[in-house]
Amino acid sequence: MLGIIPLIGCSIVSGGDIGKKYCLLIAHAQFDSAVIVSANDNKSQEKWLKALREATKISFKNTLVGENLIRDLETKSVQLNEEKRKFEERLQTEADARKKENEKNTLLEKTKQELEKEREKLIKITKKLKDDLHNVKNDLKCTSESKKTLEQEKMSLMAKTQHLVSNLESLNMEKSKVEDQMSQIIREREKFLLENQNLSSTTCQLKNRLMEIESKTNCLATEKNKVENLLHMNEQKTRDLEMERQYYNKQTRELLDSLKEINEQKDMTEAELRDEMMARLSAERQLQAAEKALEHLENALRLTGAQMTELQEHIMPDVHKLREFFERCAEEARMEAEKPCIMKNMVYARRSFSFFRYAL
Repeated sequence: MLGIIPLIGCSIVSGGDIGKKYCLLIAHAQFDSAVIVSANDNKSQEKWLKALREATKISFKNTLVGENLIRDLETKSVQLNEEKRKFEERLQTEADARKKENEKNTLLEKTKQELEKEREKLIKITKKLKDDLHNVKNDLKCTSESKKTLEQEKMSLMAKTQHLVSNLESLNMEKSKVEDQMSQIIREREKFLLENQNLSSTTCQLKNRLMEIESKTNCLATEKNKVENLLHMNEQKTRDLEMERQYYNKQTRELLDSLKEINEQKDMTEAELRDEMMARLSAERQLQAAEKALEHLENALRLTGAQMTELQEHIMPDVHKLREFFERCAEEARMEAEKPCIMKNMVYARRSFSFFRYAL
């Protein structure tokens, strides 16, 4: 038994020996003579020749270097596996965050639909308010025309009243004249008893005339009372119409203010909804960038051996990019929790809708 012979630096060639064709000659400067190894056939000879020549490259030093390199690679592989596990955990966390983001987007879509319904209701209310405003304007116009008509009637009634008063005064004057004539006739009757028969007819006529004057006076007084009552009724109606006009003006101003406030709230809600949609699109783009970075990282983890430096160059930018993305996501989540503007606007819109429905 020769034991173990190191083949580092040996020369191995194929050859022959006495009685054997397929031999291998192993020669070295330190060997006294070449070591001859025989094979069974040509195929085995070539196989052993190739194996022994490969074995000449193996030495104890190379073995130690190889083992150290293997241990280093195993250590780095463990580190890479640990980093891969961490990145997978982060990826899982990101996937959960994305799932929550999708749920949040679904909630936002539902909120958007509800806001659209509220917006349609507000548009209907606005249209109804505009119609009511138009009707109020028409009523005010009719009221103004009625007021003008009443003013004209009032003027005509006042003129008629003045005419009746003047007629009444003339009748009173005529009555006084008739009374004077009656007194004069009575005095003449006392003086001229003999002429009583002639004057009796005149007296009857004067009495009849006096009765007619009194009846006309009573009729004029009755008509005067009627005219005064009509004037009083017209004045009361004018005051009522004026109060109604003031009430309609007040209602019109309130409706216009409410309509302006509704339009402002609608514009504010639409602007905030657009901002929310832009933020969601930006978050999706950032998430896609993070997914691409993770794909680069997984491809880089497959590199081994002399490409470790290139592996680090691939990994570090992606790691920084992922860290920045996660920090931005955390900051956006904090800001989102502090500013729930859309829900507040939805509550305000519902309150405004309830107020207008109550007003109607």
